[in-house]
Amino acid sequence: VEFLPCVQDADGDVEDFAWLEDLTKNIHLSRASPARMEGDPSIGCMHYTYHGNRQRMFDVVQTWARHCDRLFIFSDESFEFEGPDPALRFSTIEVYHKYWRAYDAGGIHWRENLWGKLWMMWTWMNQTWCSQSLLEDCVHMDFLLVAGDDTFVIMENLRSLLSSPNVSERHSRGQPIYLGETLVHPSWEPDVESYQSGCGYIVNRPALEALMQCDSKHVGVATWAEDKMTGICLAEAGVHAKEFRNLTDNPQTFYPCRLSTYYQMPFAASTVLLHYATGPALYSIYRSVYARSWQYEVRQCIAEPATRIFCGLPFELILLTIIMFYIMLSLRFILHLKRLARKGTKDKQ
Repeated sequence: VEFLPCVQDADGDVEDFAWLEDLTKNIHLSRASPARMEGDPSIGCMHYTYHGNRQRMFDVVQTWARHCDRLFIFSDESFEFEGPDPALRFSTIEVYHKYWRAYDAGGIHWRENLWGKLWMMWTWMNQTWCSQSLLEDCVHMDFLLVAGDDTFVIMENLRSLLSSPNVSERHSRGQPIYLGETLVHPSWEPDVESYQSGCGYIVNRPALEALMQCDSKHVGVATWAEDKMTGICLAEAGVHAKEFRNLTDNPQTFYPCRLSTYYQMPFAASTVLLHYATGPALYSIYRSVYARSWQYEVRQCIAEPATRIFCGLPFELILLTIIMFYIMLSLRFILHLKRLARKGTKDKQ
């Protein structure tokens, strides 16, 4: 993969995000960065993305995700990111789910079954994350952060939150942890009790084990609302998002809305998560929060177009090969039928 200095891109220019310095000026790092304090929990970061957002995912890793203890990036392709810094090179784990037909005011369109994709990710993590029944060839960590490719997380403040007595004592007793921006009986989902917003949320191993008991009637639902479905499955297992609301609301530590929504309302000192942060905004926030110059004078951009990779080859090439195969197969079948017809005609004569 070739990397070039970014001149202009869809996410805007760095100067456009100068106002973010005012919003982030009060954020205080509760831990030394990037080192963890003794006794701090280990945190894995599980991201979901797709081939069209390679640049977004690269920006996430080059900024805040470098502070994760473990990194699991899932996409609809297997792609190697060999960035300028050898220490920050990574590859995606290929998982994808079928697209489904959605209806709205704009008409009919096809959307990815994000919940189905996330369930495959949960299943992969269940087979990878160490537990009482999985002790060998597994990954040891205390918590798992779940986020997309449009989030900025201050990992030092997240470690502080997870080290607080209300969380650590429950975690040490082996009880489920399900933290995030809690939505209780949201107006757009009146039939749902509560769940953590998809802007990003945190679970521990007991919570994942509870989630894996989800009824098949929920697992089979095709929807974009992966956060709601996660909340439904956990609630049926007795893990209710609203039980954790007081841990992140006072003061507010998760900001789920677009950054411009909080214009002239600086984020709290203990801020953990900012949603809808992409491109140059990530670098601007990183410089502001960590009060040091970014190691690259210019943001690096992926030079090649976002072509989906499947088993090491462009998806479009594989799809064309499959189509050609079926065309050839159909032609051979038609020729075979013609031969049989000719033979039948000769036999009658």
